[in-house]
Amino acid sequence: MEPDYLDIKMERRRQIFFGVIVGLVIVGSVVMYFWGAIINRGTLLIYMDPPFTANFYEKKEVFECKESPCKIVQPIGEKRFFINKEGYETLFASVEIKLWKTVEKKIEMAMNPHFSKVEEGPIEIDAKYEFSVDPKNKMQKLFDNNDPNQEAIVYFPKALKEPEAFGDDKMILVIDREESSTSYKVDIKAKSKQPIENIPQFKNIISGKWSNDGKFFAASMLRQQNLWIMDESGAIEQSNLQADINLATWRKDHEMIVVKANTATIYDPVGKKQESISLDNPLQEEPSKVIAVNKGAKIYVQAGEAFYQLILE
Repeated sequence: MEPDYLDIKMERRRQIFFGVIVGLVIVGSVVMYFWGAIINRGTLLIYMDPPFTANFYEKKEVFECKESPCKIVQPIGEKRFFINKEGYETLFASVEIKLWKTVEKKIEMAMNPHFSKVEEGPIEIDAKYEFSVDPKNKMQKLFDNNDPNQEAIVYFPKALKEPEAFGDDKMILVIDREESSTSYKVDIKAKSKQPIENIPQFKNIISGKWSNDGKFFAASMLRQQNLWIMDESGAIEQSNLQADINLATWRKDHEMIVVKANTATIYDPVGKKQESISLDNPLQEEPSKVIAVNKGAKIYVQAGEAFYQLILE
């Protein structure tokens, strides 16, 4: 029995129909592929000091950015991501990606306080002062031991019996250990001295440092764990800072900072405010010395044989 003509015609129609469907599916897949992979795209340019990473957590994509701007191609729509950089706080950001458009994003991140290892430490100013009798006028003088001429900074008409000097290349504290009621604040540049009221604690002073503005003096005392701080009026009191003066220094005008292996404590003697800051990548051993450079604009720490710069902001 020969096949019916209508049956053959229907079969051909079905084949054409299914062929069209398959063709449409293929074309649609190709279009969707090109739309998703090539067409549906915009460009994000991230400006920031490299290296850093951009984490598009919703799509589980992480881009390692080694140059700036960092070029990232993304599908259109709102994109949310995290920026991570060693030594800095993680930053959340979002942008709207538009079709075939370029969006620029400038990122500024807050730095985490941390130590940064350096090849060598700063050169310290070895300020050493001594006393002697000037043969010309027979008066006791204070002079810089590094001065070959031993030129007098100031004179003491009434000689100090057991004098000692503590300070730097700008300001000096002079005391008489035998007579603790006798002490002076000496301005090196002005070559002047100012008597300080009776401060019996100075009889036990080991070492000390003047603030950058010359208004405060921090001192370590014999058999005392806490630092003592004297203000510009001559009043002195024991602070809550438990440290040797070698682990403390001044930054800015009069902000005291004490550094340990994993923390930095900042003390404002004016407002009597104290703040402890945790440090990233703490040192493996406790520091032995803290050195301030350029009025505390840079602070270096020695731990063992290595030197580190303390980055606070």
